[in-house]
Amino acid sequence: MRTVLAREGYQVDEAYGGREALEKIAWDGYDAIVLDLMMPEISGFDVLSAISQVRPNSECVVVISAAASQRIGEAESPLIRARLRKPFEISDLVAAVRGCSNSDTRRASS
Repeated sequence: MRTVLAREGYQVDEAYGGREALEKIAWDGYDAIVLDLMMPEISGFDVLSAISQVRPNSECVVVISAAASQRIGEAESPLIRARLRKPFEISDLVAAVRGCSNSDTRRASS
């Protein structure tokens, strides 16, 4: 994902678990967040809830899931702009992130 989004002109940060994702989101704003519901340490559901509290007006979340495929519809937040089930077409991911972009300096977190 990182390579494809970088090729599309996005500056991409990565987090390897829910705790790291929350730390990055607390310190920096992003035009888009690609959030897997199944993450180590803190679930994507909990991260989504925290994003709603920490940055309620500034984020656009694209939720992805494989193992939680049946639960992807349970992820509720006005911040969610797209839900993608794994495996997904990379063009669908790019389109979802593109839909979140609201500035000339594009930043994405995955």
